[in-house]
Amino acid sequence: MDNNQSLSQLHDISGVELQSVATKMKEYVSTENEAVLSEIQDKLKQRPGLIGVLFPGKLQREYDKLSVQKMKDFYATQKLMTEAYTNTLIELAKKEGDMAIALRMEQYGNVLSAVAMENRKKLTVLAQININEMSETFERSRTPFLERIKRQFEEGEKYKTIPFLYDSHLQSLKKETEIFMATIEELLQGFKDALKKKLDSK
Repeated sequence: MDNNQSLSQLHDISGVELQSVATKMKEYVSTENEAVLSEIQDKLKQRPGLIGVLFPGKLQREYDKLSVQKMKDFYATQKLMTEAYTNTLIELAKKEGDMAIALRMEQYGNVLSAVAMENRKKLTVLAQININEMSETFERSRTPFLERIKRQFEEGEKYKTIPFLYDSHLQSLKKETEIFMATIEELLQGFKDALKKKLDSK
C-alpha cells in the first residue's frame, strides 16, 4: 500500500515490535522493574518516530527528561504508561487495518486501475472512521480512569508513614491499572472484529 494512503505512519516499525513495546509497558506497570523500563527506553531510542506517536507533543529531549523525572513518581508512571499503552494499541489497530486493506487489494493484482484506486480509498476512509471511533472510546475511558487513580493516589499519601498500608494501597492502584489495560485490550479486539466485518462486506 502507498504510504500516503496508509492508516499508520510508522513505516519503519512492525506490528510485532509495537506489540512487544505494549507488552513491556504492561509488565512495567505491574513490576516497576528497572530492566523492563530500560528495554522500553532502548526501543524508543532505536525508533525515534515512536516517541511522537506514543507520547504526542513531546520531542526526544523532552521525553528524556520525562523518563528520568516522572518514572520516580508512582502516579506519573501510571499516567504515562497508560497513555502510551493506549496510543500503542491504536497504532496496532492502524497496522492491522493496513494489512486487511492490502489483502483486499490483492484481487486486483498489479493493475492499479481507477476502480482499484477508488476502492482502496473507500476502504481506507472506512477503516479511519472506525479507528477514530475507537480512539474516542479509549479517551472517554482513559480520562476518568486517570482522574480516579489520581484522587486515590493523593488520598493514599496519608498512609506514607505506615509502610505496609502504603505499599498495599499502591499495589491496589497497580491492580486497577492492570484491569484497565485488559479492558482496553478487549475494546480493541471488539473494534478490530467490527472493522474486519466492515471491510469484508465491501
